[in-house]
Amino acid sequence: MDQMKKWLRRLAYFSIVIVWLALMSFPLFAFFLATSGEIMIGSLQESHLRLFLINSDEHQGLGLERSRRVSGQGDCYLVDVKYLLWEGKEPGQNIDYCICNDSDADFAAQPISCPNLSTPEGSSLPSSSDSIMSKVREYL
Repeated sequence: MDQMKKWLRRLAYFSIVIVWLALMSFPLFAFFLATSGEIMIGSLQESHLRLFLINSDEHQGLGLERSRRVSGQGDCYLVDVKYLLWEGKEPGQNIDYCICNDSDADFAAQPISCPNLSTPEGSSLPSSSDSIMSKVREYL
């Protein structure tokens, strides 16, 4: 029983140290985001997580983009972009879209429309990535 208390105490100390390190690294994280404009984990052509700043005349805030491979669809990715705006809030600003790369082309992979997929909520995704990208550029 005494051995059990010892391990629980060590686990509690370890948890406190991890939380403390996370709090102390937040200013460094914020400084890096402010100077570079974005922080990305993963590759832009593969699955990734990207946090970016939005700083335009009409909008200011943060954007979070998450891309993940769609299973069973070849080279297709489902991209989810969420915005946290503190200036210029508009309804319907978050967006989900699908993008597929044509690997049969002789040149670099080009975006093409995706097959019929649906989001977990059951609403279908747009098939044209060009119209979606124009909406995304409006917010940036």
